[in-house]
Amino acid sequence: MTPTSAQQDSVRSDTVHMEDLWVHDRTGTAVLAGMNLRIGDGSAHAVVGESGSGKTTAALALLGYVPRGLRHSRGDLTVFGTRPLALAGSTLRSFRRSVGYLHQDPGSTLTPTQTVGSAIAELAIPTVEPTEILLSVGLPADDEFVARYPHQLSGGQRRRVALARALAGAPRMLIVDEPTAGLDATAVTQVIDELHDARRRHGFTLVVITHDLDVARELATSVTVVDSGRAVESGSIADVLDSPASAALREIVRAHDAIRSGVPADGDADSGVQLRLDQVTVGAGRSTTPLFAPVDLTVSGGQSVGLIGPSGVGKSTLVRAMVGLAPTLSGSITIDTVPRSGRRWQPRPVALIPQDPDTALNPALRVRTSITRALPGRHDTGGQVDALLRDVGLDSELADRLPTDLSGGQRQRVAIARALATNPSILLCDEVTSAVDTVTEERILALLDGIRVQRRLALVIITHSPAVVSRMCQSIVELRGK
Repeated sequence: MTPTSAQQDSVRSDTVHMEDLWVHDRTGTAVLAGMNLRIGDGSAHAVVGESGSGKTTAALALLGYVPRGLRHSRGDLTVFGTRPLALAGSTLRSFRRSVGYLHQDPGSTLTPTQTVGSAIAELAIPTVEPTEILLSVGLPADDEFVARYPHQLSGGQRRRVALARALAGAPRMLIVDEPTAGLDATAVTQVIDELHDARRRHGFTLVVITHDLDVARELATSVTVVDSGRAVESGSIADVLDSPASAALREIVRAHDAIRSGVPADGDADSGVQLRLDQVTVGAGRSTTPLFAPVDLTVSGGQSVGLIGPSGVGKSTLVRAMVGLAPTLSGSITIDTVPRSGRRWQPRPVALIPQDPDTALNPALRVRTSITRALPGRHDTGGQVDALLRDVGLDSELADRLPTDLSGGQRQRVAIARALATNPSILLCDEVTSAVDTVTEERILALLDGIRVQRRLALVIITHSPAVVSRMCQSIVELRGK
């Protein structure tokens, strides 16, 4: 695919030239099916597409990495004139110093036993001063901070340390994978500003993997749209996103607009109060200091309540307390008229859908086994697993696959099916659409709304997205830090 003139943003030469690249999975299915991608040196380029479209596989190929279970069969890829998929050993490690990669959850890439200073120094080239790198991403560089471990940092600080570490090797290109997923509006703005400032200071080519069209507009000047392992559109952000030519991008734009239209959900209730919180507070870990002001919350069957608040305020900790996985400091939690008592109390009527299905699904267990273990009696009688998969819009053929063989959106649906297997009356949804593309997000929201109505479930939606709140919730509870 030949790039348009608008795509040549500050182009001096091609940083990336991917031509007819094919990658297959264990079953022989093409993950990349003749992928073409060109990114100009010094440009800021976004790669967008639905979950499972192949955009992350294409991005990892730029590092010379093909995930386990996949194989590169044919096609050509050059990065800075080098063919990374043909490299191995020390040559590949040397090449990767020229390409920085910022994971979707950058803090998770930090070694728990490694201090900030040693984490930066490990990758820093001789001409890079670690303290300068820390200062360049808005972090202190004093001895006390440099000696901290990841658990002693806030979420935002861990993200910035990961960025500093990626920049310590003075990369010519930085790949950022879903850099704003799961963040509140303030944090999203901070991340965008950090990346703009880092690019201004260090002059690298920026590749943004994202499902968020708004983030693509903010960070990139050119874009490639990926569908079914192929590039179906490429050009300037304005030309492509304002006038989508492919069916894939038109569907993404339609879903984007539908979610943000804010059509309110019907909230009729008929089964009484299922969940009540009275003046509840929680702490971080063993701390006795409340994370937020006391919270009151009431949800009836068939209703949905949004739980909002800034990143780090304690929303997920509060949800863990609702299922008995974290202690409360004060107040009371009542589930279907039964008060909670003790840390180990785990009410059967409550099911949690976590933010990251990758951490919730055992990678060694096939989908059928994961869901079966959540069924009453832990036995699949009468095709219950297949029925649950159909309920969440998945083919029963997927039941025999491992989580690694599924797309992000498919894994999220499996997590929903497993939660429904317990036959709950209350469903706690913790940022369940933060890491999926817009089309998958709309489908998951419609799925949850349909399940709420059909099963008369009480839903608690934890989210940073005003659009999701408007689309899904009849009332809102906001957590405010103390």
